[in-house]
Amino acid sequence: MGDQPWIAVIQNMTLILSLVWLISRFDQRFVSRKMKRRNTAIGACFGLVGLIGMLLPVTISDGVILDGKAAIVVLSALFTGWRGMLVTAAILLAGRYALGGTGMEAGLLQVAGATVIGTAFRYIENRLFPNVFQKRRFAAFHSLLIGLCISSLVLMTVFVLPPHIQTSILRQYSLYILFIYPVLIYISRWMIQEELDRIALQQHLHRLAYTDSETHLPNRAGFQSLVDLALAEAEQHDKWAIVKVQVEPYQNWIHMLQPGEGERLMLSITDCLREDLPEQGRLARTGELEFSLLIPCFSKQEVYQHARRLEERFEQGITLGPYRFYLAHRIGIALYPEHGRRTQELCAHAEIAVSKYKESHSNRIVFFHEDIQAELRRRLEIEQWIRDAMKQQRFYLMYQPQVDLNTQLLVGFEALIRWDGYQDDFFTVSELIEVSEETGLIVGMGEWILRRSCELHHHLYEQTGHRYVISVNLSAIQLKHPEFMNMIETVIQEVGIEPSCLNVEITENILIHSVEEVRKILRRLHRLGICISLDDFGKGYSSLMYLKELPIQFIKLDKSFIQKLPSAATEACIVEAVLRLAHQLGLKVVAEGLEKAEQYQYLRQLGCDIGQGYYFSAPLDHAQLLAYIQQERT
Repeated sequence: MGDQPWIAVIQNMTLILSLVWLISRFDQRFVSRKMKRRNTAIGACFGLVGLIGMLLPVTISDGVILDGKAAIVVLSALFTGWRGMLVTAAILLAGRYALGGTGMEAGLLQVAGATVIGTAFRYIENRLFPNVFQKRRFAAFHSLLIGLCISSLVLMTVFVLPPHIQTSILRQYSLYILFIYPVLIYISRWMIQEELDRIALQQHLHRLAYTDSETHLPNRAGFQSLVDLALAEAEQHDKWAIVKVQVEPYQNWIHMLQPGEGERLMLSITDCLREDLPEQGRLARTGELEFSLLIPCFSKQEVYQHARRLEERFEQGITLGPYRFYLAHRIGIALYPEHGRRTQELCAHAEIAVSKYKESHSNRIVFFHEDIQAELRRRLEIEQWIRDAMKQQRFYLMYQPQVDLNTQLLVGFEALIRWDGYQDDFFTVSELIEVSEETGLIVGMGEWILRRSCELHHHLYEQTGHRYVISVNLSAIQLKHPEFMNMIETVIQEVGIEPSCLNVEITENILIHSVEEVRKILRRLHRLGICISLDDFGKGYSSLMYLKELPIQFIKLDKSFIQKLPSAATEACIVEAVLRLAHQLGLKVVAEGLEKAEQYQYLRQLGCDIGQGYYFSAPLDHAQLLAYIQQERT
């Protein structure tokens, strides 16, 4: 027979409680942004203290020792989770096996059984009743229950010992075993409860910072951490692909969905993306309508095939209640290491690839390449230059005369924007307008063009006494702006121009996605007395419906039809047909890009109403236009 039980009590409790106190005081030294590292480190600390207990055992009967290893494993589970517990158990199993002795089998069973108990109670506390055991009275009950389970485990492992040792231990130490472990777990839990609360709060904040609350996927920060880890562990020949998937129509569905269905739909999209995801792949929600995938790859073709499978599932649609939603989407891909070696660089390049589809609409799967980045950088430079030019008043207007082909008299002029500076060759007018529309700068620029044009018209009227028609181009962004009509009415009233002397030109592209909205605005302009022209007719998505339903007075033939006249038979047939149709509908036709005498003669014979182009005059500034008018009148 060995030492007295009270010696075992003091030794076990001193070792374990000292460990708990030290860890609760110095846990901050182990804590890092990587919770896995923290749990592994503290689990190893539990295991090392358990080894110390094994080296200083309390022998109770014929070489059978008590060292508190089962309690240490369970405390490690409560304190560090399953990862730290496994580290502790592995260390204790190895140590107990190395020590050998009569009770080796029982010791090994105790560690294995304690691992099961720790896992079970960890699951109960965190998953089944996550908020219950945070309360003190339930935590005490939880601790006593765990202690009784460990005591029962220790008593059951006694039966693997020789019969005479079983009888001795059960007779003399059963009450001690039943008493010591509940008390030990209860006191340890009481000492570390504050630390456990702090760890739980830290883990909760970690989930909030790195997890999307709706889909429980990693968010943008969480995805970047996953990519950081993958790239840090990548070997020389490893290849990864970052796939950005942006879903388009979800915002248009919100008004159709019942409460809660929006979250179900997003979860369905998540399941769709998770299908066919490689074992090492990762999925994250990095934006309201954006998902990111990190997938291992061997070739560009392999990534493309994965993206194509995503497309096919999107095209099949997602069923939600009585509806089936079909997902418009775009996919951008960046490859490691071809397109970058850093996480932020790769994610940015994938987003750049997605933005390329917005412009082209030709391919929903776009791989990043340097030309895309150069183009976006150039557009950014154009935007910055436009902003600076507007502040510095570097824009000015030129006016190209519009002439009646029958009388050869000036009937009006079109306002054209120009600018000063070396950027004349840096970008074209069409690029200027396109970038201005994308950035919303076209609203302020358009108002300035309209006001300056109307002011010029008013000055010409004061100087010549003749009312010409001033034509101004409008974009879809301007038309859809909520203050557009107020702006038009304010300019007309403040400048004092007759509404019938103002002609606004719209292109067919404006009408593609919002015909009804544009129709209402054009009718309001028509009621004010403003003239409306359909510009670049035949160049875009021409539809005779526009001529029937919109309040249009003029059609401007695109210059691509005029430049080859009269020799090109196809263009001649198209121009003749459009002239005949327009006149039958009571519309006037303006030929744009008229540059040669034979073009003028041919269009005049066909009955074209108005011509505009270098045959009559290049664009003129204010003084040149006034001289042009005076020369014409003389």
